[in-house]
Amino acid sequence: MRPPIVYLDSSTLADAFGAVHVHTPSGHSPYEKLYILIGKVSAEGSLCYSTTHLEELVEWDPVERVIAFAEWIESLEPVWCRSADRALDGELQWWLRRELGMSRSTEYSPFSESFTGVIGAPSSPSGAADLLAKHRLQDKVRDVYSRRAHLPDIKGFSTDAFRQLHRDRMRGYPPELIENVISERTVQGLGSRARQLWPTLVAERPGLSEADVVNASRALVSQPEAIPLDRLMNRTLGGLAKQTTAQDADSRAFRRRYRSATHDIMHLTGAAYGDIFTCDRRIDEAIGNLRTDRGLLPQLSVRGEGGAAAFVEALGQQFAHLTKTA
Repeated sequence: MRPPIVYLDSSTLADAFGAVHVHTPSGHSPYEKLYILIGKVSAEGSLCYSTTHLEELVEWDPVERVIAFAEWIESLEPVWCRSADRALDGELQWWLRRELGMSRSTEYSPFSESFTGVIGAPSSPSGAADLLAKHRLQDKVRDVYSRRAHLPDIKGFSTDAFRQLHRDRMRGYPPELIENVISERTVQGLGSRARQLWPTLVAERPGLSEADVVNASRALVSQPEAIPLDRLMNRTLGGLAKQTTAQDADSRAFRRRYRSATHDIMHLTGAAYGDIFTCDRRIDEAIGNLRTDRGLLPQLSVRGEGGAAAFVEALGQQFAHLTKTA
């Protein structure tokens, strides 16, 4: 794949598509310029697409527009990116190997040229045949769209989860207590995931104890450069949780604001590992300076930049800067 790696959120891609394929182009819309810029990114860099993008796409209507959008994305030949839930264990295993002095790749990468590279190979011959038959994105979309009534209610789950966060925040616990609990849960969560990875690691290094692996995961907590996606997710979740206190959890505005938050969090692989990352204003504020602290360009959002025209201009400038220095 060619640098720079550009991860655009679903809204950014949808705005560009809509400006050209849904509305009549006027020649003046910043999103028409965005559409052209995305084509340039595809030709000169690596445009990312993920299973999270796919999950969001099949929620849209009408189906004809969904398929047309999928055909446009397919024509851009995107690089596939693991959603955050799939990327976390791979990231942790890479850092555990580094801490334990085991063999590993030069760096951890959640990107793949192929769809199977981010979801894993099918476990059965029939599954493999089915996947090969639907190798184009539009074919995958048609298949998933036909079954969408039976898919998990991600938006409902997201709303319920953030209502619970709102209730926890409104109980008036001292901020330092909340931070201590979050830190303790982070260490415990890493330890639990490290235990799950231990059988894989001990198969390569006989005699490696489960305690060795857990201790290695604890050592990573004190290394600021380690497990960047894990850190970014914790930071973003904490920022979103703080934002909930300004909302009425039973309001329509709360549901509208947080029903897509789970999908937003799954996009964070792009924020941790992409050279360029776009998101909405809530995620932009929750991420804060975590990307720039790691030497990456700041994340971009339409509201954060002051409007669509400024957003497209900033995105173009970031891409031009990175292609010039590549």
